[in-house]
Amino acid sequence: MTALEMLRAEFESLSALCWEASGIALRDNLSERIEESVTKVDAALKAVEDEQRWIPVEERLPEEDEYALILRFDGNIYCADYDSDEKIWDGPSVPEGGVTHWRPLPEHPRKKEVQE
Repeated sequence: MTALEMLRAEFESLSALCWEASGIALRDNLSERIEESVTKVDAALKAVEDEQRWIPVEERLPEEDEYALILRFDGNIYCADYDSDEKIWDGPSVPEGGVTHWRPLPEHPRKKEVQE
């Protein structure tokens, strides 16, 4: 079960509890609010999952001069950028060919996190 599926199940469980515990006048409004919350959380989790997934090179390649993590067929991971003119991945110690997937680099830590 994925994190998204577990979260959906949790919301459904809480929704059922609220339905049982609430009065008739409160039920409809509470049910609508829970459904809206589930929809928002669902969209946010899907966005995060999309941002963090490995993208097959057959699907698309990163923008020009955008550094990315690349995964080779042998399981090794490198940091490189894709040169669309030369059709090569350019980075320190990156062997030629064999790249199957890539993903954007994570964001830098926030200033507060860096200071701690």
